[in-house]
Amino acid sequence: MYTKNTLDPAKLPHYMDAKQVAVLLALAPQTVRKMAAHGELPAYKVGKKLWRFRKNEILDSKRWEAQKNGQA
Repeated sequence: MYTKNTLDPAKLPHYMDAKQVAVLLALAPQTVRKMAAHGELPAYKVGKKLWRFRKNEILDSKRWEAQKNGQA
């Protein structure tokens, strides 16, 4: 199980699943999958139901959102 306290971005794999991204972004995995389906998160669909996320793209989009919201 991934938790906010133990999930270090430097130790994440190059490709992540929805659960890992959910912990990183403090969202529910279902929300991450919905955001991917709507193009709100950079993601790659694998098969009919699986989504994969590149770590660098997620971290870059997270930084962009923080700047957009005036948090950076």
